[in-house]
Amino acid sequence: MEIKKFDTFLEGLARTDKDLKTLERTEKLDQWDFLDILNENCKNFSFENTQLWRSRVKKYDLELFTPAPRNADPLAFKDFFNEIEFNTDEYPVVRKNSLIGGTNKEICKTLVGCDMYLVIPFDNSEIVFCPMMDMWAMSDDRRNYSGKNMMVNGRPISKDNFTKVSYTKDFQYLDKGKSDNGCEFFISSPCLLVHESKIDWLKENLK
Repeated sequence: MEIKKFDTFLEGLARTDKDLKTLERTEKLDQWDFLDILNENCKNFSFENTQLWRSRVKKYDLELFTPAPRNADPLAFKDFFNEIEFNTDEYPVVRKNSLIGGTNKEICKTLVGCDMYLVIPFDNSEIVFCPMMDMWAMSDDRRNYSGKNMMVNGRPISKDNFTKVSYTKDFQYLDKGKSDNGCEFFISSPCLLVHESKIDWLKENLK
């Protein structure tokens, strides 16, 4: 596990869980299939919206994300998310099935150090935001790498520590996060992913 120094805390990324089956959660799309899906399912997307970003090792230029369990052992609030996994009335976004990213492109790249992708959620998808760029840093006991760190500012973590919104037309998320470094988000609905090298192509091809 790589530890990166950032601001006033050490960044801890999730660990691979060797007991979990590795699933391919994204598939390669050609330009025509991508545009068909975009025009059919992502009518709320605009470059005027708040942009959502993900940093990870590049596989393809254009991808479709399908929710499925991550092959990861969480460092943050593991027991909490296990407890609420099936309470979809109150917690419709399932963390372990989610794509995770952030609202600040440059900070995402600094933290993870990989290629950048623009994330385009399907229309009206539910998205959960954290009040800072890495949820792990919310914990009072974030050096406890068991994932059982359950306290935030002296209180048990709850849904009150997060903000859930829908990806609607003219989508804006105005919270800039701690120190204006952006906010982490997670989403367990289908999304399109666009490598940063294809952003200009997308702008030229938006209807």
